[in-house]
Amino acid sequence: RAWQGSCALRGEEHAETLVFAMNLAVVLRELGRSKEAEPLLRQSLTGLNDLRGRQHPDTLAAASHLSGLLLHLRQDLGEAEPLARRAWEGSLRHFGPEHPRALCESANLGLLLLERGRPKEGEPLLRVALEGFQNQLGETHPQALSIAGDLGTALFAAGRKAEAEIPLRASFVGRRRQLGEGHLRTLASAHNLGVCLADLQQPKEARELLQASWEGRQEKLGEAHPRTLASARRLSALLRDSQDPVASRVMRALWEGLTAQLGPSHPKAVEAARSLAAWLVRRQLRPEAEAVLLHALAAAKAADAQLPEALDEDSDGASSTSGCQQAEMLQSALLSPSFDAASCREKLVRAAQRPSASRVLSADLEDLRSGDPDSDEDEGDSEDEAFAEAAFAEATRQQAFADATEAAFAETELAEVARAQEQRATKRARTE
Repeated sequence: RAWQGSCALRGEEHAETLVFAMNLAVVLRELGRSKEAEPLLRQSLTGLNDLRGRQHPDTLAAASHLSGLLLHLRQDLGEAEPLARRAWEGSLRHFGPEHPRALCESANLGLLLLERGRPKEGEPLLRVALEGFQNQLGETHPQALSIAGDLGTALFAAGRKAEAEIPLRASFVGRRRQLGEGHLRTLASAHNLGVCLADLQQPKEARELLQASWEGRQEKLGEAHPRTLASARRLSALLRDSQDPVASRVMRALWEGLTAQLGPSHPKAVEAARSLAAWLVRRQLRPEAEAVLLHALAAAKAADAQLPEALDEDSDGASSTSGCQQAEMLQSALLSPSFDAASCREKLVRAAQRPSASRVLSADLEDLRSGDPDSDEDEGDSEDEAFAEAAFAEATRQQAFADATEAAFAETELAEVARAQEQRATKRARTE
């Protein structure tokens, strides 16, 4: 109402109206309406840049909120970083390094660098923020506990796992005491600490934490939520050689969740089914293992049958999709803000060389029925691989994808990318 009133009295481009728009956007984000918040923040930043200057505290606040929103949405992180860096540097000049706002901006930039795969750069910024908030607000303040968890994640990602345990444990213990064991933030801290302890060869405590995280996330988020599946994947890796019947429950939930989330032909769903079947075989439960593989195979074949065009199997068991499907997939990858040509080619070619889900599952069934010992191939446990990789899942059934990729790069998709990049550059220039 304040924003609408200011629009009516002063106009949409007035500085006070733009500040009201920024404040409204912050509230909308907190309400989970991030898509509505983004255009308001962009409008505020552009207008305040022109009216009050790039280094005005209100302009810096708008830059900070927009970078935080982009980080929250996991999009345009390349655009978010200079905004976050400008907000951090401006807060240092205006308020000094010990001011809470400067500490917040330091933490925001550190977390952004962590999300961009640069934990070594993010770690010192997060450490400064953590020490500042601990000194001013106390070690158990919610802000300090949140940053402690981020610092632990950065240290873990940088390979300093023994050091990571300390802040990760502090975050978990503090959140459990303040929020309770079933709070989503407590469950997130339990998951992160459990992952760290598993890598540090402390499986007993790691299992307790990961199981609590998995069960809590099941209740709060649902069985097929990506965070629930992340905990299930880590827990199943710990229980793979266990006799505990919980292992079967976790592996089955992981398989069913990945199938629902990514489709029965996705490599992760197929591997989850194979891992469950292998565990059942080791427990001398061959009929149950066969039932799992038969179900997974039937689901994969049914999914293949629903494709817009029939797939042509070659002698190696791989398949190829229509040129239209290939173009759609490539366009999605090419227009992504994080597009990288070499990485895109590598992923598509690698995916094209994988055997089809149906072929893999059929081979497992043949081995099981012939009595051959199970190979028990290790399940991949790269939890941090984004579920957005599902966009490339269709490429698992393609043999001729490499040729189509090269052709597409030479055609209209590149022109589309150039136009999209030019539009982003124009928008960025107006913002600055």
